[in-house]
Amino acid sequence: MVEMISEKLAGTDWNVLDFFAVGVSKQITEQLLAASPVGNGTWKSGLLKGVSGVVLSTVAHSQKGAIKKVGDYVAAGLIIDAVEDITQDVVMPQVNKLLGGVNNAAAAGAIIIA
Repeated sequence: MVEMISEKLAGTDWNVLDFFAVGVSKQITEQLLAASPVGNGTWKSGLLKGVSGVVLSTVAHSQKGAIKKVGDYVAAGLIIDAVEDITQDVVMPQVNKLLGGVNNAAAAGAIIIA
């Protein structure tokens, strides 16, 4: 089990624990930013998070060791959250219109399958 968790995933330099760290980072930054003027779930919050993630990634790659690794985790989490925000605010309303007003992805999936 330990070998599986620590083994690098195909095509990446990261293992399962690295991706877990990205997920934890995403949750923390999302909660912190949701309570700030940045907000959450809008294209504007997504744009700000995405730009911040790219800038942080660039800065992190000029560092070494743990600072670089943590910077990579936070940057990846911000970029993932950015995609989620933009999708929620821009893409999903259009998908919902196409599906006749369905308000969530689970219901949309059920309609597509039916």
